[in-house]
Amino acid sequence: MGRGKYADVYSGVNINTGQEVAIKILKPVKKNKIRREVKILNALKGHENITEIYDVVRDVSTRIPAIITEYVNQGEIDQRKIWKSMSVEQIKNYMICALKALDFAHSKGIMHRDIKPHNILVDHMHRSIKIADWGQAEFYKPGQEYSTRVAAQFYKAPELLLGFPYYDYAVDIWGLG
Repeated sequence: MGRGKYADVYSGVNINTGQEVAIKILKPVKKNKIRREVKILNALKGHENITEIYDVVRDVSTRIPAIITEYVNQGEIDQRKIWKSMSVEQIKNYMICALKALDFAHSKGIMHRDIKPHNILVDHMHRSIKIADWGQAEFYKPGQEYSTRVAAQFYKAPELLLGFPYYDYAVDIWGLG
């Protein structure tokens, strides 16, 4: 379904339930990074606009970890054209849903730090969106220094571009805008 710097994502099926799932196979990263993402996904469980975590598994032979999450059916629409094809009302609805998801994450003390179109999954059939890929997310602590090597270049907030390490939740709002 997608490839990134830190993981490849595949669709799969839970053989016990028949439910379609997304399988995020992680590339070699520090164990703390994986633990943090799982902890964040567990903290965000239950919000209708955030992908739900189901399980964390390891390949028996390679020991490579994978995160099993909710699958969002985006159809066969080209992601680069999807936003241009929407009406103003659809965009307003999806933006409100994304803002509600970010408000929920922020209320839990979590910054996503990589908000971009590819991490906002649109299910046109159910007229809903889900924010996905919490791999760069971090818990916010006022006054703490954070890496500015987060977010995709075209969606980076000015503070990230300028290398200012004392940023906060505003980087998510910039990315969404």
